[in-house]
Amino acid sequence: MIVIENIRKYYRKNCLKSIRQASNRNISCSSLNDAKYIGILYEIGEEHTYITLNTYVTKLLAEGKTLRIIGFHNNKYVPHYCIPQLKYDFFCQKDLNWFGKPIAPLIQEFADEPFDMLIDLSMEVIFPLQYVLAKSTAKFKVGRQNDSSEDYYDLMINLDETHDVNDLIYYINEYTNKLNGK
Repeated sequence: MIVIENIRKYYRKNCLKSIRQASNRNISCSSLNDAKYIGILYEIGEEHTYITLNTYVTKLLAEGKTLRIIGFHNNKYVPHYCIPQLKYDFFCQKDLNWFGKPIAPLIQEFADEPFDMLIDLSMEVIFPLQYVLAKSTAKFKVGRQNDSSEDYYDLMINLDETHDVNDLIYYINEYTNKLNGK
């Protein structure tokens, strides 16, 4: 089992490296206030995390933002409380290949979207979400600081283990709204 997991890790590392080398996105600093089209990545965890995300999405929609959201659940099926909606897409383990790379068509569609800002709300490093983050052509990417994703973010929020998604959302709003984008 250790050998198989090492092969997967090696593949994943090289996959992300090749994406980074092939990246040709136009980086443009943007505040959350100025961003019109926002993408959100998150891990589908407990139901309260999903409710927190819905509250945040409702707030952004009320501000006139256009959103597209993609969530990953590290299980065979998406949980019952994830209600399909126009702006939400979900994927799970059955949408991954043997190496853990997302193969669902919605992943490439999401990655190709010209987001003004991509917000990664995942609290841990999860390869399928890291893959989507790396593939994304978003102009500005923001998320929680971690060693293995620092090459993919334009702004990282440093939080310790005691913080949760609510704190991450708060600090993303605080710090990005201080940016003037010029």
